Amino acid sequence: MHVSRAIPATLTPTNFRDPRAEPGKSFKPSADWRAKWLRLDEAAHPEVARLALAAEQFAKRLANNDRSGPRLLVLGGRNGVGKTHVARAIHRYFNAVAVDCVTRGNWRCESVPHSVFSEWAELAECEPGRSAPAWDTATGADVLVLDDVGADVDRFKSGLPVANLARMLNARERRWTVVTMNHPPSAWVDRFDKRVADRLHRHAQIIELKEAPSYWQVECQPVVTAQ
Repeated sequence: MHVSRAIPATLTPTNFRDPRAEPGKSFKPSADWRAKWLRLDEAAHPEVARLALAAEQFAKRLANNDRSGPRLLVLGGRNGVGKTHVARAIHRYFNAVAVDCVTRGNWRCESVPHSVFSEWAELAECEPGRSAPAWDTATGADVLVLDDVGADVDRFKSGLPVANLARMLNARERRWTVVTMNHPPSAWVDRFDKRVADRLHRHAQIIELKEAPSYWQVECQPVVTAQ
């Protein structure tokens, strides 16, 4: 688990809004909240600090069901930079506070809302028209975390994973969704197609980690002993 450190003052954004605040009042990021729920090493790189702040803002907007901003959060970057870690944290946070969200009237629904965490590889080759409980659960979730999009292998060269991704994004239009992937926005058209790239950009907040260090690489460095 990654230990939270203080964010340099120069990286603290001034344009964050608290969805519970009156118009004109600024959202104040909470280091305590990030230490509890994210536990990222925010001092490791400015991109990690920005990721943590964006995740906090999105999670709090989600809990308040504040629909004034994007309801799709896309986290892109190479392996080991913390994308899935952050997505899982948002997922856990929402499920932990869901009852309170209903009690406060932020979410008005007959049952307590719930976040679903789904691996894209398990959904990529679901055939349209056939019974697929996992697919139905994902498309109908109040909140969906879709992890590792694009990591699927099109075993039969049918184009079904890309077609399914388009279907999923259509089903999740303007609904609370977090997507993680290793592919940067510049590669979306080539990796998927133009319609999927357009849907990923539509009404979305995109966080791309280009230079953040890989925790896998840091933690897996070989130990060199003196001869």
